[in-house]
Amino acid sequence: MARALSALLLLIASGRAADIPRAPGNHVYDPDFLVTREATGEISNELTKFQTSDDMSVYLAVLSATSQLIEETAEQLNQAWDQSGYGVAIVFVPREREARVGPSPQFSLVVTAEKLSTTFRRASLPALKRGDDSAAARDGTHALLKHLAAVRVLHVEPQATPFRLTRGWWLAILGCGTLAGLVLLWFAARHWRQANLFGHRYRFPEATTPAALCFGATRCGGRMATMRFRASLKSEDV
Repeated sequence: MARALSALLLLIASGRAADIPRAPGNHVYDPDFLVTREATGEISNELTKFQTSDDMSVYLAVLSATSQLIEETAEQLNQAWDQSGYGVAIVFVPREREARVGPSPQFSLVVTAEKLSTTFRRASLPALKRGDDSAAARDGTHALLKHLAAVRVLHVEPQATPFRLTRGWWLAILGCGTLAGLVLLWFAARHWRQANLFGHRYRFPEATTPAALCFGATRCGGRMATMRFRASLKSEDV
């Protein structure tokens, strides 16, 4: 009896596992061919680029009908297909005008499944009213990816990147250094000119007394004057 019961449970489990398809390589699962080849290629390229840039796997399953609730199908597909921890499975049934987005448990802490499903349905509704299933799948996927990118930017902390000097920074530093050098050179040249005794012309006062005799000569040989600079004047005032 126990063996029969275990065999029955194993058969049921294997039957359920067989109902879940493998993860599609192009991120689009369309067993009933409801989406055209051109739209499938466009959606596949968009989902692949999104996974590469945002490190989030998104799969789209377009079905004509489901054997169970759409919400359960989305959760099962997400558990079977998600490998990164941040994944989303979209179950879209155009004939019923219904879509359900099932995020992974990690990503559901950031945004709810109902919010994602509403975003997809609103974007796909105009094309569904025209009867264009391919355009509805494309428009809904595009709107959902934009919403996921915005949510990830707001809630995921950006990684700290080391600061690197760009070409503009190097040019600015070089310009500031050159300007500072020119200013220092101008002040140095100004002080050098003021301190140069031989680069100026001086007027000596007229002698009021006879010149002093020295070395046995009859006269001293020139006039004598005293120069007083600003530094000495300041020191004397203090």
